[in-house]
Amino acid sequence: FDMSEYSHHEANIEFCGSDKVYKHGNKGNFTSFIEDNPQCVVLFDEIEKAHSVITNLFLQMLDAGIIRDNYTDKELSLENVWMIFTTNAGKQLYENSELSDFSALSRKVIIKALKDDINPLTNQPFFPAAICSRFASGNVAMFNHITPHNLIDIAKKEIANSASVFERESGIAI
Repeated sequence: FDMSEYSHHEANIEFCGSDKVYKHGNKGNFTSFIEDNPQCVVLFDEIEKAHSVITNLFLQMLDAGIIRDNYTDKELSLENVWMIFTTNAGKQLYENSELSDFSALSRKVIIKALKDDINPLTNQPFFPAAICSRFASGNVAMFNHITPHNLIDIAKKEIANSASVFERESGIAI
């Protein structure tokens, strides 16, 4: 889920549905997905762009392990859902660092960077302390910078994979 699509004040209606009393009421995008895929991995990309209403829903999801679809009034379990959150918040760790291997950073340093990063549009932290504490109880990973050498390795693997699929499906050796 690209969270920039949930940045407006009525984002929760798209995310977890609208009440049936509304003229064009619908199930939520996220809740519909969970209802259809109760065992899944969900990626929430760039969560710092989500409206605070959605951030509060994340708190409920992480604490209670459930979410309610407002249209169907069904409570959906998130017990078998793996949630991955990505963010650009805390980017100062990358910008102000000479590190090349970010796996050495402690969870405490990463969470502090997330707490301290300020949204320039609101002059408020991107995430309330409550959500940062939930992040601290999960697994937090920093990705290293991609170097030209990394890109070449990725390209070689993708080309080899494509060639293998082509050879298998066409019977023509490359």
